[in-house]
Amino acid sequence: MKGTTDQQIDELLTYIDGTARNEVSFSFDVYPYLPGSTMLNFLLPYDVWEDGPLRVLAKLRDPRVRREFARGLVTSRTNLDNVHIAWLPGRENERHIGKLLSDYVAEVDKAPEDALCDLLIEENLAVLLVFHHGDDAMVGDFLAHDCYMMGTDGIYFPDGRVHPRMYGSAPRLLGPCVRDARLFSLEEAVTKLSDRPARRFGCAQRGQVREGWFADLVVFDEPTVTDTATYEDPHQLPTGIDHVVVNGTPIIADGVAVENLGDPLPGRSLTFQP
Repeated sequence: MKGTTDQQIDELLTYIDGTARNEVSFSFDVYPYLPGSTMLNFLLPYDVWEDGPLRVLAKLRDPRVRREFARGLVTSRTNLDNVHIAWLPGRENERHIGKLLSDYVAEVDKAPEDALCDLLIEENLAVLLVFHHGDDAMVGDFLAHDCYMMGTDGIYFPDGRVHPRMYGSAPRLLGPCVRDARLFSLEEAVTKLSDRPARRFGCAQRGQVREGWFADLVVFDEPTVTDTATYEDPHQLPTGIDHVVVNGTPIIADGVAVENLGDPLPGRSLTFQP
């Protein structure tokens, strides 16, 4: 969390261990990376959305909205030197993918609020960002908590500089978080990835290796499993994951995607079952 202090982290963990754990059925997810990622339009003043998203573009031309946006960038402590453009749809602006927002603003030679509002207008609000900030202590403490289950919060585009969490969250949890950081045991990591989410979302007969249950399996090499995706080159597959089976059908075999899985595909939509 941007701007979160150690005291606020401790207060939140205390709340989770007290009220949330004892009074409600509670869980949470975190991805195992410091930087975050979201859409540029998330930084806009909240009131621009009051009439729905279809009217936002017109409001971005209003000088008052731009002034409010500029104030928001300051009060939220958004450092444009630590944020880069991960993806946008327009071919005219494609060359800006991967640039820091500060470099983009300097290149177009406008005030930050004008440069970013104009970019949102040009791209119909669809600009994905990656924020390079975070707190080691916060991430580690939350990953190790026994109410935690893994989530990627991923926003995927095949042609963008997306957040590496899309490719690396699960192998990072199984590998570096266990071997290097020693946040939890391998068995606990597997539980955070499988049994706990299955229980939380009511996925009956999933999340454990049991006779008669759905065969959703991952075979990995404990000493070598790790993430390889980076912020500069995020579309990189993990290493150390040899086989993946969905509903009893291999989709990864010897580290290679299986072609011609047939019709219908082995995956299926799941509904909550209490």
